[in-house]
Amino acid sequence: MNVTRVLIIEHEERVSRVLCRIFKRLDLEPTSANNLGDFIGLYRKLRPEIIFLSLDTPDVDHSELFNYLVEQQSQATIFLLSNMDEDKLSKFEEIGQASGLNMGGILRKPIDIDSVNAKLQNWASKVTTGP
Repeated sequence: MNVTRVLIIEHEERVSRVLCRIFKRLDLEPTSANNLGDFIGLYRKLRPEIIFLSLDTPDVDHSELFNYLVEQQSQATIFLLSNMDEDKLSKFEEIGQASGLNMGGILRKPIDIDSVNAKLQNWASKVTTGP
């Protein structure tokens, strides 16, 4: 049985736990990191299909993270998590797309199971039917 691996980078432990519970309910295999070094180590080990990237994580240079994923030729779908204003979120999404990353969309914090499930259903339909 193929398991879809999800890698989360989120500094708030409570948010990470909630996301992990949601993903497990959806029969996905979540792993969480709270800093860039741990994220890179887990990324190399897991090669996840999905990445949930919190833009609120302090001490994470998101440009450096995007560059790393580009260098790795990541095929993962990247969902951005944040409570930033819409303009800033859109800029991050545009930077990811311009870098050739597969951006899956934006989820606003606080996260709820319905919004996560909707994004993942959209992702799953694209994976099974193609672009």
